[in-house]
Amino acid sequence: MPGRLRLFSLATAMLLMLSYAVASSHVAGEAAVQLLRREGILWGKTQVVSTSWEETSREWLVTLRYPSGTLSAWFVDAAGQNYHGGQCKH
Repeated sequence: MPGRLRLFSLATAMLLMLSYAVASSHVAGEAAVQLLRREGILWGKTQVVSTSWEETSREWLVTLRYPSGTLSAWFVDAAGQNYHGGQCKH
């Protein structure tokens, strides 16, 4: 019986570690920035103000400042393949 309990505990721990690894996997912030560059959103003297991973939405938030001073916020998915966002309204 103790052997089964130990095996069950080990299996449970492994499943928890695996689920955490899958849940936390995402591209690096630089890959998110590169996608925006490839799509023509980040160009010329546009500056990256910040990049931050949002665990709740599972997206990168990338804030840009254009030479005109305008700010925009872009969200890039965990795979680094899709994005949405636009100019900040304030």
